[in-house]
Amino acid sequence: MFEVGKSYEICELILSDQGYDRDRITETVVAVDGNLVEFQSGKILNLSSPLFHSAMKPLHERVNERLDSS
Repeated sequence: MFEVGKSYEICELILSDQGYDRDRITETVVAVDGNLVEFQSGKILNLSSPLFHSAMKPLHERVNERLDSS
């Protein structure tokens, strides 16, 4: 699912004072090892973590794809 050198919009669940909330960040992948994905910022994401919600292409890439296919 993840490719080195590509950017993704990552959605994770975080615990706040009001309970769980979603946090979205855009990161570029530098390494993938099984369920672990390392990003350019140094963050390592465990894809099997219950706090990992989703990953998708950044919004600007999704919009460009739609415009190109029209």
